[in-house]
Amino acid sequence: SYFAYVSEIPSEKPKFMKCQLQITHVRLKNQVIPFQAEIIAYIKKDFLKNKILPGQFYFFNAKLSTAQQPKNPGEFNYADYLNHKHIYYSAFIQPNEFVHFKTYKPNKMHLTFFALNIKYRLLAKIHSSGLSQNASAICSALLTGYDDEIDAAVMNAFAHSGTLHVLSVSGLHTGLIYVLLNFILNLFDPQQRFKTARFVLITLILWAFALITGFSAPVLRAVLMFNFLGVAKLIKRHSPILNVNILLFSAFLLLFYNVDFIFDVGFLLSYTAMLGILVLAPSVLKKFKVKNKILNYCFESSVVSLAATISTLPITLFYFNQFPTWFVLCNLVVVPLSFLILLLTFLLVFKTIFVNLIINALINAMVLFIRFFNQGKYSYINDIHFTGADVLFLSFFILFICAFLNNKQFYSIVFSLLILITWQVYNLHDSFKSKQQKHFFVYCLKGKSSMLLKNNNLALYNAFDTTSFQYSLRKHYIGFNYALKCQRAYNLVKTEEECILLLNQPNSLPMIDKSKVTKIILANNFCIDEKLIRQLKKVNLIVADASNRLQIVSKTEYLCRKFGIAFYNIRKSGAYTMDLK
Repeated sequence: SYFAYVSEIPSEKPKFMKCQLQITHVRLKNQVIPFQAEIIAYIKKDFLKNKILPGQFYFFNAKLSTAQQPKNPGEFNYADYLNHKHIYYSAFIQPNEFVHFKTYKPNKMHLTFFALNIKYRLLAKIHSSGLSQNASAICSALLTGYDDEIDAAVMNAFAHSGTLHVLSVSGLHTGLIYVLLNFILNLFDPQQRFKTARFVLITLILWAFALITGFSAPVLRAVLMFNFLGVAKLIKRHSPILNVNILLFSAFLLLFYNVDFIFDVGFLLSYTAMLGILVLAPSVLKKFKVKNKILNYCFESSVVSLAATISTLPITLFYFNQFPTWFVLCNLVVVPLSFLILLLTFLLVFKTIFVNLIINALINAMVLFIRFFNQGKYSYINDIHFTGADVLFLSFFILFICAFLNNKQFYSIVFSLLILITWQVYNLHDSFKSKQQKHFFVYCLKGKSSMLLKNNNLALYNAFDTTSFQYSLRKHYIGFNYALKCQRAYNLVKTEEECILLLNQPNSLPMIDKSKVTKIILANNFCIDEKLIRQLKKVNLIVADASNRLQIVSKTEYLCRKFGIAFYNIRKSGAYTMDLK
């Protein structure tokens, strides 16, 4: 039994409420012992009577379990993701065993509780404002960073267009607010006589914005950076190198506060984007000037967007393996439109009349625009093979190109060309090596039978499920270096040394010479008996995949022990991998 408080705003799933809980005490044998742990709790919604609010204290009975390591090669490691957030356990809780303690309060109320309550109230006002479901979800993400309610199809459309960053509250929004505040204050103080008062006011407003976003890493980075820039202006020090130093110093402070930020993809993208904007964009903008204000805005926005995309390219290709082809055009429209929607959302919170109608229309137009550029095979490039070595090569190549644009030194372009040539030679060797490999995989997909035969440049699946592929197998397939993917039903894999037989149809045996079979894959509850095992004289391993019932697996394991045959349980041990010769 545990005592815990809700440390994050709960999100609603189809059957559960997902809550982040901070355990403070555990009850063991009528003794209450201090115990600190952050957990993810799933509470059934069926009989849940009251709303779960951040900061509330609860008493509950549950068995804590650790997140499982991925059971397929290349699959997203959810356990590591939680560990980097200092969350080590999860629990499924029945509603009647989740009791709210109204009188029990923590010894110290942290600032985060205050921030979470403000965030929750803002979300409640947005949800009750008459916005459409799509508009409500996007406004919640823009203002507070709460993006759990955004439709998956809309999220994918933004990702494929290169504008996904606008849906997560980030340094972009903080920067736009900073620019707007400076513009407004310039109207009242064009001569900038009250610099200290301006600095204090802007600082307070930016930290208030960080407060309602729950102090997310990108917003913290931006707020710290603008604070340091404000101090530099006050003491009349300003230079491009100083801006980069300020950016790196803010990164040092955040990593000193929480070193696990280095594993946060948003943190990495935020800082690499700002480096591109501070280093790459100015060198281009100095050379080209456009007199027309509208054209100049479009040109500057395009250069900034291009600089941020180039500097973040190693990270995005490594983690997401895709590249949006229309990112410059889409950002030109979506970024200012999202900022306008963000400002209107502020007015919506204060119940301004008719704002919800305008927001609905703007968001519908923005989503239609994004979906238009998400159509066709040329809307984005997918399944790009990109390794850790590629990240290093591309990063150094971009670094020396930036050095050449800023310093015009000959050695920079020479080094960049040497890196490019070395990179291509390495990739040719890697591609040749990958195309010579032959492997056989039996994947771990609950209730499904899925196998892959990798034969040189051919990736042959026996069955193909799009959802399972995208979630569990896509990253593994990308690692084959552009192998030809196809589906074909097969029940036998034969090499010079091995003969692997797939048994996936109950009471049905393929017409083959059983005495030559060396390995057996059991699927779809095929029940093997002693008579069949005696006929398979050369069998040294039986693999039961995740499509079999537990009773079938247990019976097969018993027979393997009896006959001295190795047994591999996919459901327990994860995907089975075999090198073929």
